[in-house]
Amino acid sequence: MHQAIRGTGSNQLVTIGQDEGGALTSPSPAFFKESVDFTTMHSWWFNDDLLWDSLASKQEGIPVLVQETGVMPEVGPDGRPRRSSQADAALLEKKLGIAVQTGAGAIEWLWNVNAVMRSQQKITIGAVRPDGTEKPEAKVLRAFAKFAHEIQSHLSEPQSKGVTILTSQAEQFSVLGALAIDAQHRAVRVMNYQCHIPANIVTENRVGDIDGSRLVVLPSAQVLRDATWQSLMTYVENGGNLLLTGPVERDEHWQLRDRLRQLGIDAITSTLDSRSVSIDIGSERIEASFPSAAQKALETLSLPDEKSYMEVKHGKGKIFIVASPLELAESPDSVVAVYRHVLSQIGIEPDFAISHLPSGVLVRTETLKDSILYLFVSELGVNEDIDIQDKLTGAHLKLALPASRTKMMLLDRATGALLASYAGPEWAVLRTEPE
Repeated sequence: MHQAIRGTGSNQLVTIGQDEGGALTSPSPAFFKESVDFTTMHSWWFNDDLLWDSLASKQEGIPVLVQETGVMPEVGPDGRPRRSSQADAALLEKKLGIAVQTGAGAIEWLWNVNAVMRSQQKITIGAVRPDGTEKPEAKVLRAFAKFAHEIQSHLSEPQSKGVTILTSQAEQFSVLGALAIDAQHRAVRVMNYQCHIPANIVTENRVGDIDGSRLVVLPSAQVLRDATWQSLMTYVENGGNLLLTGPVERDEHWQLRDRLRQLGIDAITSTLDSRSVSIDIGSERIEASFPSAAQKALETLSLPDEKSYMEVKHGKGKIFIVASPLELAESPDSVVAVYRHVLSQIGIEPDFAISHLPSGVLVRTETLKDSILYLFVSELGVNEDIDIQDKLTGAHLKLALPASRTKMMLLDRATGALLASYAGPEWAVLRTEPE
C-alpha cells in the first residue's frame, strides 16, 4: 500500500511511498515527484527482489527512504520459526546494504519489540526483546550506523548512468500487470547480478530521465504510450541505444500502431503460440522456453527473413530488436546471453575486472564525486572468496564473503585507498537452528 503524508507547517515534509506488493494496485511514487520531498518504500516480503524495490521507488533528483524495513516472522507447518535470529539479522543486513548502495536511507521498524501488539504477524519484530536482551539485528544496526557516519561526507554527485531499464506503465497497470512486474524483476536481476552492470529504473511517465544513458532496455513491454515511443525514438536519433524484447506495437489502449513498419522494418505482431523459440545472434543460437501463462497472454514479433534478432541504425543511434519477450521465459539464461551481446556491441563493461566471482554474488558499484561505493551480497549457501580489481583506481579487492552475508567498501576515487568498510558482526548463519 502507498501512503501520502502532507504537512501543514512550513517545515514539514511531503512524502509518498509504497509497501512491497503494492506496485500493482496503488499509484506509483513516479506520479508525484513534483509534489513530494522524498519517496519511501517498505521492504518486507519480496526478499528476492530487494534491489528492484529500491530502484523502482527512487525518483531522479529527490531522496528515497526505506522508511520501514525489518524481518517479518515466518513459521513452518510445525509452528516453529523458519529462520534463526542470526539468519534474520543477515536478511536485515542485506536489506540495509542494498538500500545504502542505491542511494537510500533506511530505518528498521522497530528498535524495541512491542510486546503488547495484537498482530501475530508483527509482534516479534524489533532488535531488542521485551526482557532487554538484544537480537543479532541490533549488532547489524550498530555496525551500519558506524559505517554510515564514516561515509556520509563522500555520498554526493553519483556518476553512474550507463544502463537504464524503462518500465511500461501502460502494461504494469493493465491486466498483464503481474507479467510486467516479473519482466522488470528479471531485467534488474540479470543486468545487475549476471552482467555486473549497475542498471537503474526509469518509469514510463519519467521517460525524459533516460537522457545520458548509453543503453535503455524495454523489457517485454508489449504496450507503450505513443508519447513514450516518440521520446525513445528521439533518444536513439540523438545517439542513444535501445533494446526491445518482444513487440511494443500497441499503444496504451492496446491498439496496433505498426511502429516498426514506420522505421522500415516489415514486422508483424502475432500471438506467442510456441513454447520454445530460438534466437540467432551472430554465430550463436540461444534457446528459450515460455510457461503456459506467458503463452496465453503474450505476443511475439515476426521479423523479415524469419529473423529472431535485428540491429537497426536510427539517426545517430541503434535499436536492438529481439522477436520474443525473453524476460518472461522460464530460464534467465537467454536474457543473460542477449544482454551480454548488446552490452558488448555498445562497449559497456563492468567497473571491475574479475579474477574470482561466483555466480550468486551481487557486486554493485556506485561512482561518486570523490569515491566509489562497492556492495557485495551473497545469495549462496556456502562461504566464498571474492577477487576483483576496480578498473578506475586499480584497487585490488580480495575478501572472504560468508554465506548469505553482505559487505561494503568505500574507495578513494583518486588513489583506490579504502576509506571505510562494512563487514558486519561475526556470527554463523546457516548452521544455527531456528529458535
